[in-house]
Amino acid sequence: MLLTDGDDDASKATRDVAVVAAQVAGVVIFSLDTSEGQTTEKGAKALRELSSKTGDEVIRLRGQGMKKSLAQVAEEIGSMYGITFAPVNSGGANRHHRFELKLLPGKKLKLRAPQGYYVP
Repeated sequence: MLLTDGDDDASKATRDVAVVAAQVAGVVIFSLDTSEGQTTEKGAKALRELSSKTGDEVIRLRGQGMKKSLAQVAEEIGSMYGITFAPVNSGGANRHHRFELKLLPGKKLKLRAPQGYYVP
């Protein structure tokens, strides 16, 4: 879980390195946007990218507060399902593999998933 405004002030690693590390570890990043006023476009983009590439979305604290935001994260975690598959040919270790999940027509579900995976 990230608690940030999304603006990078002193990172030693790039956003891409953070996304890859999360994808290799198989974690979902919940970004809690702490910006008081207007989030900068750069900060907002960073939060969207970190969360969407690992299978979640950005939750804005402004207007709902920390308690409601954490309750939303807990609800999201409680409603997650895991899917496991073993590809026949992985194409090599440490390589990013893209995939796409789609819902059947007419289903009223919310689908969020990472944009790919790494083979260790």
